Amino acid sequence: MSDARYHSPPLHVKALDTRIRNIAQVTGANESRLRRVIANTVVAQVLPLPDAVKWANDLIAAARQAASEHDPGPQPETLGG
Repeated sequence: MSDARYHSPPLHVKALDTRIRNIAQVTGANESRLRRVIANTVVAQVLPLPDAVKWANDLIAAARQAASEHDPGPQPETLGG
């Protein structure tokens, strides 16, 4: 194999492993480093945007605040004190 280009995605893990191995051999790259680069790229693409993370954290904080206002826990006057 003289060309490390593929025109379709791999259909299963074994095909992905073979492609990574072939690309590493053709390009002279370290196979484990190539795997890490691919994994980091995939993870970066599926992580939410920073604004989405901030929005989710704000939503969780608001829900916790609402829950604590709704059920503040035992009050001193109800404990017989």
